[in-house]
Amino acid sequence: EIGEFVIFIDSDDEIEPEMFETMYATAVKEGSDVCLCDAAKILPEGKILRMGHLDDAAGEVTEEKRRRLLTSYVTAMWTMLCRRSFLLDSEIYFTPEKYEDSFFVPLVFLYASRISYVKEPFYRYFVRSNSIVTTVDDTKYQQKVSLFDNLLTVIKQRSLYEKYREEWDYVYLKKAYLVPTFNYILNSTRPSAKVIGSIRGHMEEM
Repeated sequence: EIGEFVIFIDSDDEIEPEMFETMYATAVKEGSDVCLCDAAKILPEGKILRMGHLDDAAGEVTEEKRRRLLTSYVTAMWTMLCRRSFLLDSEIYFTPEKYEDSFFVPLVFLYASRISYVKEPFYRYFVRSNSIVTTVDDTKYQQKVSLFDNLLTVIKQRSLYEKYREEWDYVYLKKAYLVPTFNYILNSTRPSAKVIGSIRGHMEEM
């Protein structure tokens, strides 16, 4: 039987026992499209960081709130319990490319009408040294740019680019250029000027 809500959990992470029950009950009670929670990001050395969403994310999503959500969202789809009918009606799906959460999360905030938020770190996200997040290669950051190109194309096809132009341009600059370039330089032992130049050149063409 197909469920009423959908949530995505990585097989190598952990959740608190009450996560599903609490988020489901909250979403149903408040009639929300999405219920959010916080996460504990656990680094390889054992340090724990709290990952959360916009403080006032809960409630009706006004235009002003939506604009703030689009420019401040955390790319953590495993902290989102989504109503299945909402995803289908909004045509929110996964891209076949890597980093599918970077495609999924902004679309959720773009279309959600009401959001619930349980400010508890129910999800335990483990950053492992051999994960896609920490593994360094010269194509990884170019793939991130490609994904945001795809997202921008979808937004334009749905005639939602001009309405949120400033927000999308900010997101693209931050998440498709600045963050990938910074992470590449920080994590690579020998950063390639060619890779950095290709990302910069692509941005200049946009």
